[in-house]
Amino acid sequence: LELAAWLVLHPGATSHQIDEVLAPNGRVTRDTRNSRIRELRKWLGEHEDGGLYLPLLTSQSDRRFRLEHVACDWTDFQQLVADHSEDASDRPERLREALDLVRGRPFSGVPARRYSWSEDLAQEMITAVVHAADELADLRLRESDGRGALWAATRGLQVAREAEQLWRQRFRAHALLGEDRELEAAIRSMESMLLDLGGYSMEAETSDTLQLLQMAKR
Repeated sequence: LELAAWLVLHPGATSHQIDEVLAPNGRVTRDTRNSRIRELRKWLGEHEDGGLYLPLLTSQSDRRFRLEHVACDWTDFQQLVADHSEDASDRPERLREALDLVRGRPFSGVPARRYSWSEDLAQEMITAVVHAADELADLRLRESDGRGALWAATRGLQVAREAEQLWRQRFRAHALLGEDRELEAAIRSMESMLLDLGGYSMEAETSDTLQLLQMAKR
């Protein structure tokens, strides 16, 4: 599974690169690598066009490994959030569809000592999810859609609970909906999160947002 995930994200892989996935900083024999490749090829099988999802190396002109007819949530997410400036009318729907693909923090819960190659990629994914959630929440708030904004902010916070811009969007959504009790609970949750992270103070923009919301209530 790890090898399949790596290949779909790194098309055109060399044997050496695959060895690093199978045994980071270690040694892998040619027989071991070939065995893993055969297992993966058998596991994936054939696509509806009759070809292999992991074609034989001899069929590749550059003699590199790549999957064919295989997509993943990350590449789908990237396509959905890509900026289509010529027609932005479907932007909220595209962002919603992208965030629907999110299932918690990327690469969380993986076996120990596996997926060591994913650290930088996971951070890239987290940043992209936070940006998409923040953008969608902002669009929904402009339409006075508090529920939609709350959904977007909550979705993003499932990936990065430390992202204060999403907490601010959550606060604004609760205020728009007139949910004073929920707003107070959200503020306490953010303060608890900051304590868990080492007792950090909230960002100045967050403090300003809360003051503005408090003034609006008066």
